Amino acid sequence: MSRAARYKQAWGQFRDIFANFVEHVPQPANTLEMGWTKQAFFLGAPCLVIAPGVLSSLGTELVKLVENIHFVGTETAAVWRGYIEGAVRSGQRGGAEVSQALSTSSDAYPR
Repeated sequence: MSRAARYKQAWGQFRDIFANFVEHVPQPANTLEMGWTKQAFFLGAPCLVIAPGVLSSLGTELVKLVENIHFVGTETAAVWRGYIEGAVRSGQRGGAEVSQALSTSSDAYPR
């Protein structure tokens, strides 16, 4: 796809998702693309490299709620970090968190 077509598709998906929650979804001020497979030091590694002890001592900080923002992604998974399995599990966790927040407080996510 051309850059314009990729932007149009990605922006359309983003807008469609968030339009359910806000009246107006503003256009992004800037977008960046990265061809990860073309990066010299990527080499197809499945997950990020963090110094020993960081995730075991600070890993729970990655999933802490900030106001009404929930963080998900393979690096926030309890198991299988760096792999699609971890990303799926993290998405399930995040979905459950949001669902719980929406069902317990009408003020949690104002429209």
